[in-house]
Amino acid sequence: MESTGAPRQSPRPATGPGTRAGPGPAARPGLAERVGAGFWGGLEGLAYVVAVAYAVVRILPLPSTWPRTTRNVLLRQVYFTGVGALRVGFLVAALLGGAIVFQVTLWMRGIGQEALVGSVLVGLLVQALMPILVNVVVLVRSGSAVVTELATMKVQGEVHLLEGQGIDPLRYLVLPRVVGLVTSVVCLTVLLTATAFLTGYLVLVASRPGEVISLDFAERVFAALSPRAVLVSFALMVVPALLTGTICCLEGLGVGRAPTEVPQAATRGLARSISALLLSSALLSLLGWL
Repeated sequence: MESTGAPRQSPRPATGPGTRAGPGPAARPGLAERVGAGFWGGLEGLAYVVAVAYAVVRILPLPSTWPRTTRNVLLRQVYFTGVGALRVGFLVAALLGGAIVFQVTLWMRGIGQEALVGSVLVGLLVQALMPILVNVVVLVRSGSAVVTELATMKVQGEVHLLEGQGIDPLRYLVLPRVVGLVTSVVCLTVLLTATAFLTGYLVLVASRPGEVISLDFAERVFAALSPRAVLVSFALMVVPALLTGTICCLEGLGVGRAPTEVPQAATRGLARSISALLLSSALLSLLGWL
C-alpha cells in the first residue's frame, strides 16, 4: 500500500450534545432548577392535601362513616382540643377584647367617627383576628399531639393492623381528628369572639363611670355583622382548620418504622400547618375584602 506521507492524527473524542460524558463529578443543579423543583414539589404536596381534605368532606355525611368507634375518637378529640383550651382561650379573649374595643372606641371618638366603631371592630375581631388566633392556638396545642399520636401508631404497627382487619384509616383515624379540630375551632371562635366583645364593653363602661352607656355599641356591632362578614369569618374558621388538620394527620401517617421519625414528623407537621394556615387565611381575607 502506498503511503501518502501525511502524519496520522489520533482520533479526538466527540464532544457534541448527543454524546455521553466520561466519568466525572455530577453537575450541581442551578438556582432556577432548585427553585422550580421546590415550587412544583410544593404544589404536588398541596394538591395531595386538598385531595385528602376533599375526601374527608365527601364522606362526612355518609351514615356508614360514623360507627361507634369513630364517634368515640371524635368526642375525645373535641374534648381535648376544644374544652381543654377554654380556660386559656377565655383569658386571652378577655384581655385582647378589652384592649381592642377600648382603644378603637377612643380612636374613633377622637377623630369624630364614632359611628364606624361597629364596622371597625367587626373587621378586626370577627373577620380577621379571632378566627386566625383560635386556629393558631388549636394548632399549637393539638396539632403536634395529633401528629405524634398517629406517628406512634404507625411505628408500632397499629395502622398496619387496622388495614389488615379491613378498617379504612381515612374513616377511623383521619376523619374524626380533622372534624374534631374543625368543630373545636368553630365553637371556640364563636365563644371567644362573644367574650371579647362583652369584655370590651364592660371595660368601656368602667372607664366612664359618670357617663351612661347606651345600647348604641351593641346596635352598631350587630348592624356591621353583614352576611358577607359572617361568611368570611366562617371560611376563616373552617378552611384553615381543615387544611392544618389534614396536614397533621398525613405527616403522622407518613412516617416509617423508626421511632426517631416521630419527633421529626411532629416538627415538620407543625411547620407545614402554620404555613398553610397563614397562606389560606391571607388568601381568604383578601377575597373577603374584594
